Amino acid sequence: AVETDVIQEEPSRVSGIPAPSQRHAGPYITEAKVVRAKRRKRISFPEMKGYFELLTPDFNRLIEALSFKAEPGFVSGREQVSDLPGEKFMLILEGTLEFHVRKEVFVLNEMDSLSYPADAPIFYKVIGERTVKGILIITPPGF
Repeated sequence: AVETDVIQEEPSRVSGIPAPSQRHAGPYITEAKVVRAKRRKRISFPEMKGYFELLTPDFNRLIEALSFKAEPGFVSGREQVSDLPGEKFMLILEGTLEFHVRKEVFVLNEMDSLSYPADAPIFYKVIGERTVKGILIITPPGF
């Protein structure tokens, strides 16, 4: 017989992840909505070589999901940007991005992800000759 350790504790105590009943009890959505690829809201800035697209139906949610595209040579600007307190998560789908959070520097390649405080000052730039494409998740919404 093979011996295994059996854990008799609640999953939240073992994993450190709150049980569903302990998580945020806010005004969650009550219906499913599809956002078609060709009908997404696009956000772009004159100085940005690329754009953001809203993946969630609107900005009136507890979470915000965006896809983004940035062309080679793009730099976010000299001054670091920061938002209200919360959390952000980024997944790089293509390309390489140099991403600064406060004084830390991260080089993110394809399929790398980064979680960081939404209110931390950030700066980023495309590295190399490939377009960067990725997904950005923000909670609470604040784009």
